[in-house]
Amino acid sequence: MEDIDPDHMTLLGELLNEIAHNIIRHCPAGCEFDCSVMLHDDVAEVTQYNSVTHPADKK
Repeated sequence: MEDIDPDHMTLLGELLNEIAHNIIRHCPAGCEFDCSVMLHDDVAEVTQYNSVTHPADKK
């Protein structure tokens, strides 16, 4: 496995920080969320999703 370029790591860290802030901002407390990151060559694929309903709304 090759080492990741430090500049790419910085960019990826900033991207993940932004994603975390968006989750905090838009996902109601108690909702489930998940985030996965796949790195390949010069590509980062980030998938973030959260539950559609708040846990208190589930019956």
